[in-house]
Amino acid sequence: MQNIIISKLRILILLLLIVNSNRILFAQGGDSIREKRLYLGLSLEPSQSLITNKGNESVAGLVSAKAITFGGSVELGYFFSRHIGLSSGIGYRSFRSKVRLAGYQNFVGVENEVNEGFETVDSENEEYDLLVTGKNIEEEQTISYLNVPVYLNIRLPFSKKIGLFVQSGVDLSFAMTESYKSSGTFTYKGYYSAYNVILEDLPKYGFPTNKATTVEGRPEVHPFTVFAVATAGLDFFLNDQIQFAVAATYRKSLSDISAYTADSQYQLSPGEDKINSIMGGTNSVTAESLGISVKVRYYF
Repeated sequence: MQNIIISKLRILILLLLIVNSNRILFAQGGDSIREKRLYLGLSLEPSQSLITNKGNESVAGLVSAKAITFGGSVELGYFFSRHIGLSSGIGYRSFRSKVRLAGYQNFVGVENEVNEGFETVDSENEEYDLLVTGKNIEEEQTISYLNVPVYLNIRLPFSKKIGLFVQSGVDLSFAMTESYKSSGTFTYKGYYSAYNVILEDLPKYGFPTNKATTVEGRPEVHPFTVFAVATAGLDFFLNDQIQFAVAATYRKSLSDISAYTADSQYQLSPGEDKINSIMGGTNSVTAESLGISVKVRYYF
């Protein structure tokens, strides 16, 4: 879906350049934008966001679902000509997704032939392997950013009031808040290799069966991320100074937003009533959104 949108935006930009070179869409009297003009703008953007977690062997088979989020920005822009300009400013953007994992286990093998597990000790300092299985696991991840946009603006007027515009560039994004809420049903067993025995269904000793658990926490994300941004839409002037615009906007992180390091010993649940963020068991995490931008600009 996103590749199709990017392709369409590229085609639109190409068409705008072609039309501009041929000057076939300009009105006889020109448009409202002067040769050089400064503006102050406000943008609001509801969008569908997606945080994609690419799991390693510990949490394979992750499925991420889109969620509605909101963002906005204040920008200061300047047109060097009637058609080309630059803008920057400050904004806020949030991303949210619900990540699902059908099943999980932290060991390989069958009863009395356990090859892996979480090595730990009990209250009597006896060593054992904690064997964990889980099902119906969900995690809602939310990350918000403070953005500094840096955009190139291209505008092609149809008439004195209406025109096409394309905005492309990057959001320099600083993480403000991050959170996760995880839930699932887990079973815990203890394998004591010294006695070749597995203890299970003993909740008083930390080995409950099919226990529903919900945990909230903060995932580790990079404090700074760059997002690529592409916007295309229509704008129109109410008068010589006030302009409205409606556009489709797509943005995507250019690098891994997760700050977790690769850990072959990752444990989704290291004990009863504990669930670590799924992000910790991934190879990479990216964020993206597709939304509708509503803009208003005041030209000086």
